[in-house]
Amino acid sequence: MASAFADSPDKGFGQGRLVHLRAHPFKLALQGKLTRLVYLALLTVFVGNFSLHPFGTSFRFSLAVGAFTFFLLLNDDINELVGGICTGLAVLAFRTSGNVLLLEMPFQQAVRTHYPAAIFYSVLGLGMWLAADVLRAGKWVSFILLGLLDVSANLFELAFRTELNLAAFFPMIYLLAVVALVRSTLVGLAFTAWRQHERILLQQQEKREFERILLVTSDVSGELLYLESTLAGLEKIMLKSYQLYNRMKQDNREGGEVALAISRDVHDAKKDFERLAARLRQVLVRQKEGESVDLNTLIDIAVRANRDVARELNKQIEFHADVEGNIDVTSYHIVLSIINNLVGNAIEASGDCGEIHLQVDARHQRLLVVVSDKGSGIRSADLPVIFTPGYTTKFDPATGKASTGLGLAQVKHIVEELGGEIKVESREGVGSRFAVNIPYSGRP
Repeated sequence: MASAFADSPDKGFGQGRLVHLRAHPFKLALQGKLTRLVYLALLTVFVGNFSLHPFGTSFRFSLAVGAFTFFLLLNDDINELVGGICTGLAVLAFRTSGNVLLLEMPFQQAVRTHYPAAIFYSVLGLGMWLAADVLRAGKWVSFILLGLLDVSANLFELAFRTELNLAAFFPMIYLLAVVALVRSTLVGLAFTAWRQHERILLQQQEKREFERILLVTSDVSGELLYLESTLAGLEKIMLKSYQLYNRMKQDNREGGEVALAISRDVHDAKKDFERLAARLRQVLVRQKEGESVDLNTLIDIAVRANRDVARELNKQIEFHADVEGNIDVTSYHIVLSIINNLVGNAIEASGDCGEIHLQVDARHQRLLVVVSDKGSGIRSADLPVIFTPGYTTKFDPATGKASTGLGLAQVKHIVEELGGEIKVESREGVGSRFAVNIPYSGRP
């Protein structure tokens, strides 16, 4: 019995759509290649109008050959032989139609006059196709080879024009070689410059991507260190809650079940935090171990990133950075997390405009980081508690909600984990100065 869905319109539509989706990328790629082939042909035809006729015949020298070869070198996904044939046909069609329409030349005569030009581009395209890898290597041999291909294609064209004069063969070869050398050198230099430009752009793109990943992972590193500390605290709370439950149970006191429930809730929260910590570790593992960033580069990244943050907040803040000594920092995620937290606080403490100074000294087996601002400052009564988790003076003006107050507490925890210390000096209405001192031996 045939399936009830054998002739289902939905099934047919689904299959057609699947085929369409599979064919779509190929169709787009094909359209792109055809478009570039048209550009190649039109460019060559247009530039070919500016030419010289050295032998007083239809044979010509022009910059069209340089434009043709340069275009093919740049677009390595275009088959050079196909490009040569298409360009040759386009040149033949344009010149033939021009002679027929403007000079009233008979069609067959116009074709006989200009078909050798099509031979030239076809032969040159074939040669470039056979030597594509060598040509795109961009070495001096490529220039010579391109010149030889140019001369060979010209000889083929002259042969089909029956203009090869054996008596004047060597002067003719000399002229062809000089022109070919000039054209191939110009094309080679232009191609080399273009590749160098692309290489620079790629390096800049890779640098921006590295900086983006570095900023993200530095935040993750700081959060992970603080989260691990929180996990240890949760473990202690869970243990004390369970011990309280046991004591209350032995003493037959009421409320023991509440202590047990608290212990269970803390245990569940701890498991959730552990899963989150595991995910964060997986993110950090993707960074290769042993990599390092020199200190000057690290500070430059931090300043530019925080300058962008200030702009997003519509604050006109001047950043000043002073680095003494230069080292390769292996724990760059952690160092960047400390700097970003401190500079971020300085940005928030500043008004619509201000100054932030970042001083870094790595000369005496210690990494000293000082961040100072001319912002609102901190009240003297608040100074003893600013590193306490939950302390904050920041509120969202839109919602009225307070900040989490974990930034400075996190920084203090990280610094102490590294065996360092953090100090603060501040006057309300004048500004603040945070100094972090971390020991290191060789490469921190």
